[in-house]
Amino acid sequence: MVRGDGRLSSLTVTAFTYMVALGLGRTFLAAYSLRDFASVPAMLGYLFAAMGLGGALGALAAAAFRRWNQGWVYILGNALEGLCWIALIATGEWYLALALLFAAGVFESIASVVYFAEVQKRLPAGLQGRYYATLVPLSDVFLVAGTVLGGVLVERAGVSWGAVLVGLAMAVPVLVLVTRLVPERPVPAAETETETETETETGAGEPRTPEAEAGAEAEERTLEAEETRAAGKALEAEAYRTAGTAPRAEEPRTAEKTPA
Repeated sequence: MVRGDGRLSSLTVTAFTYMVALGLGRTFLAAYSLRDFASVPAMLGYLFAAMGLGGALGALAAAAFRRWNQGWVYILGNALEGLCWIALIATGEWYLALALLFAAGVFESIASVVYFAEVQKRLPAGLQGRYYATLVPLSDVFLVAGTVLGGVLVERAGVSWGAVLVGLAMAVPVLVLVTRLVPERPVPAAETETETETETETGAGEPRTPEAEAGAEAEERTLEAEETRAAGKALEAEAYRTAGTAPRAEEPRTAEKTPA
């Protein structure tokens, strides 16, 4: 369904790896808020809220990048979000942590807008239902797997390494697939053939012979003459109506010969 399009297949793969990273991030934030901000009540909720607010802003800001290469926008969005997660280990202030997750939410939404727009643009409408019917349940599976894996990794590697793993899980897949995400899709041969057939049927792009041009000019002159006569008859009828008399019956005319 997506193998024929390098960007679409890469977007699908990285969507699954991102869900793993998101599961890792949930577990990491729970441990991070307890380790570094135990004195701040409900810090975990504030961290999630900051990311949600950033996501709302990012969805609005995504339109500013519509003229960019969408592959690069997607790559930068994921890579910069990964850097924000890694940077969490270098801050010990709650407001800096909120700011970093706010920025992460912005980058996440920009990349998400690119993802859904590209799927809609590249996948035929008849296949989109099947695509999402497969994507959504598999995404839930990867999210749960990431959440479970995050608990094991944070326990064994520590909270700081947990942040690094989250960032790498977001950035590395898109960087590995950069050569497939960046190039724009060429026009398929089938579409080119269809356009060529349409042009052939309509005669578009074919040079016209002198005889054809002369015939077209004669037809145009005939139409102009008919329009002029119709306009004259309308004016004559209006004049007679104003004068209160009936218009004269039109005398039969012989058919005009049009020049060859």
